[in-house]
Amino acid sequence: MRIFIKYKLQTILFVFFAYITLGSIAKAENIENVLQSLERLEKNVIDLQKRVYSGDNNFEITADNNLDGNFAAFDMRIRDLENEIKYLNTYVEEYIIRIDELNEKLNDLLLQQSQNLINNNIEKNNLESQSETENQDQSLGTLSITNESSTEQSVELQEVKDKLLPDVSPEEQFQYAFDFLRAQQLDEAKIALKEFININND
Repeated sequence: MRIFIKYKLQTILFVFFAYITLGSIAKAENIENVLQSLERLEKNVIDLQKRVYSGDNNFEITADNNLDGNFAAFDMRIRDLENEIKYLNTYVEEYIIRIDELNEKLNDLLLQQSQNLINNNIEKNNLESQSETENQDQSLGTLSITNESSTEQSVELQEVKDKLLPDVSPEEQFQYAFDFLRAQQLDEAKIALKEFININND
């Protein structure tokens, strides 16, 4: 008799702990119903434990009639709890499948985005290299046509291009050159900083 009660207590406790761990995922109204049922079961189990371990012989005589009814009620309730746990398991499994599908879609999107970025960078580099080769072709053609007077003009233009800084204080000149860096105009920034160093080398 005690072994049977001990087995039932272990089963109830197992169901109780399993339900608690899965209960955080279930709907709120189901959780409240289950918790109330578990509290009732826990009270009944505590009462049974007190009677079994108190050594009361009268319990065996008087409670034999009631035990069968109580065990049947416990069995029914345990089956109900097991069914609810199965329902919760299917509910959890559905969400796990949905989460896995969302993770796969997210990974696909991230892969596609990185591929698009790589393709954009390749296209940008190709366009830049094409424009550089076109500029070089045009500049070579101009050099072959130029004469001495145009060479002097190009030297003057180069000097004007090399002089980017305005005639202001050294702090303002440095700020002006630094603004080219901020604007990502690296060639102009390089020329302006060299000019700043040449002018303010002291």
